[in-house]
Amino acid sequence: MEHTDDFEDVCRICGYSDGVSFREDGWPVGTICHCCGTEAGIGDTDLEQVREIREHWLRYGAQWWQPKSKPADWDLQKQLANVLPQWR
Repeated sequence: MEHTDDFEDVCRICGYSDGVSFREDGWPVGTICHCCGTEAGIGDTDLEQVREIREHWLRYGAQWWQPKSKPADWDLQKQLANVLPQWR
């Protein structure tokens, strides 16, 4: 996982990271999270929205958008801990 002001590779909703960029130069690049299905730049630009989407995703079982991408040893709590502090 990497985060700088120019590069962000962690989903703001669920904390998923596989090295693919969600933002470059501070702008969303349209990446869709394989875990929660959120597209960077849509619903993840405001803390209240981020929290609402995360709560909805968790309430409905934290289902994977791309189940084939789900690691065999996936741990929801560890992944959520990856969410950057300003998006918790």
